[in-house]
Amino acid sequence: MTDKKLDRDGRPRRVVMVDADDPMREIEGDFVWVEEHEQAIAAARADAYAEGLAAGRAEGRSTTVTIRRRRGLRRRLRLIGLAIMALFVVLMLVAILAG
Repeated sequence: MTDKKLDRDGRPRRVVMVDADDPMREIEGDFVWVEEHEQAIAAARADAYAEGLAAGRAEGRSTTVTIRRRRGLRRRLRLIGLAIMALFVVLMLVAILAG
């Protein structure tokens, strides 16, 4: 083991793992370093959060457009004139019926 070959992160390229119950048996397979695993999980978590947030915003709120028409000066004057005439008619009816 004098020839230690390390990867760019300073970790050994080849790692031999043995079984705790039978130390003579090597365990083979693909192994992931804890730091790499945590980085992958954090990236997946951030992506899932952003996706869920976007979906929730799109689903939870619909677009509502309200159009309000402003009354012009002519319409306001006509409305005031009609109100004055209606008041005049009501007062005249009261005066006629009371007299």
